[in-house]
Amino acid sequence: MSTTAIFCSKCGVQNVNTSQFCGGCGSPVGSAPAAAASTAQPLPGVASKEKGDKDWHEMAGLICGVVSMFFCGIFLAAPGLYFSFSARGVAKKEGRGTGLATTGIVLNGIGVLVTFAWIAIFILTMMMSAGGQPDPMMNYQGMNGPGPYGY
Repeated sequence: MSTTAIFCSKCGVQNVNTSQFCGGCGSPVGSAPAAAASTAQPLPGVASKEKGDKDWHEMAGLICGVVSMFFCGIFLAAPGLYFSFSARGVAKKEGRGTGLATTGIVLNGIGVLVTFAWIAIFILTMMMSAGGQPDPMMNYQGMNGPGPYGY
């Protein structure tokens, strides 16, 4: 069984010669002879899928994760999680490593947790500061005797 690659006539993506459909656009691909497949080139004007073209989601997710831990919190972690999960799915589909994307997911998750921790600290601080002094306008009769106004 030969594993020579053929190129799609519509989008120019390289496919295994046993494929019935193109991995890039989904159009049917016929089996071409091995000689034609080795000389076939991607169509002009079709964007090449080089490393720089598809890794920007990984880098965006990673940058959002680092920044979201120190600033902006969930406002930057939400798009960072989107970029990281998107990049991880593409990397898995293409059989590449998912290290940067997974790191972005972890860092953005930490950014979300840090945001919730700061919100909890803020709420606890407000509750503790408000609970120290009784309100002089409240009627405390029946709780600890007469209130501050004698009734």
